[in-house]
Amino acid sequence: MRRLLSHSELSKSRIVDTFLTSSDWDIYRRSLTGQISTSEVSDVLINAFKHVNRQRDEFVEIKEKSEKLDHNLSHLDKLFHKSVKRVDLIGQNLKKLQVSLSGLQELCCDEKELSSGIKAFTDGTMHLTDSLNDLNKYVDYEYDVDIKDMINYIEALRQLIRLKDQKQIDYEELSEYLTRSINEKNNLLSGYGSGNYFKSKLEELAGINQEMARRDKIAKLETRVQSLTDEVEKSKQVADEFEKEVLREVEQFEHIKTLELKDSLASLAQKHIDFYDDMVDKWSKIEQRLESA
Repeated sequence: MRRLLSHSELSKSRIVDTFLTSSDWDIYRRSLTGQISTSEVSDVLINAFKHVNRQRDEFVEIKEKSEKLDHNLSHLDKLFHKSVKRVDLIGQNLKKLQVSLSGLQELCCDEKELSSGIKAFTDGTMHLTDSLNDLNKYVDYEYDVDIKDMINYIEALRQLIRLKDQKQIDYEELSEYLTRSINEKNNLLSGYGSGNYFKSKLEELAGINQEMARRDKIAKLETRVQSLTDEVEKSKQVADEFEKEVLREVEQFEHIKTLELKDSLASLAQKHIDFYDDMVDKWSKIEQRLESA
């Protein structure tokens, strides 16, 4: 939700407004399902293994940066996952230490000074265990979740760029089809596009007028070229507009990414500062108790 509200466009969208203000959100959400057309799905499947022939350097750089950030965050996620497990193990060992210290304290109950010192050290160990557990929960349930959320955000951006590439591929393929049609028409006009020799002979034997057939092909090609010219212009306009929207979205991504990573790291750092400040304060008091025991 914070990410949506930080987005200059999405924060003003009807969906977000309905989610925040309407009591009929479930009904509205169901009305949104199933709105992806089958043609959009088929386009994605058809173009899944195709690549843009003329990719702008700007988008090449965006892809490289997003892939590098995704790799680094995924590596960080694995490191913190291991760290959480190890700290859990340390917490278990500290609890075992507390049990042993409690048993030792009972054995030394007749020696008040020693028993008092062991009690102070046990209290400190117990406090360390609880504080370490709280810090570990924050890393596991807050910071690591922030990392995963950012990884998902990067994937959403990459999907958007793939959709942009699909629009570009559509334009490039239409342009190539238009070029082939123009060349075919020009060959027919110049007399070099009469087609396969055997096919022409068969048509002659069947009584087909070759000149009339050539004119019909030229007329059909002219119609196709005109139709394709219009489609190419529309496809170019769609691709250019989509490209501009993607660039604007990349700017939003960079802004939101910087804010979120900065806030997450600042919160993580503050949690560690609070943890160690508390440890210094707690163990300073324990040290005084041990010295006075």
